[in-house]
Amino acid sequence: MDIKVVEIFPTNPLELKKIESAKAIWFVNALRKKYPEEVLDKAFKILEEDLEKSEAKA
Repeated sequence: MDIKVVEIFPTNPLELKKIESAKAIWFVNALRKKYPEEVLDKAFKILEEDLEKSEAKA
């Protein structure tokens, strides 16, 4: 017997944003368990700067 798995993602941009936000929150919480707050603050600032630079180039 074959089992078919189908994933259905919403096409509404708002619903997709909610999914992305939930994934980001999970990721940040996982990092908070591993690293001290000072390290994460510094890392996220660098990440934000890199993202802003790449968005400006696009």
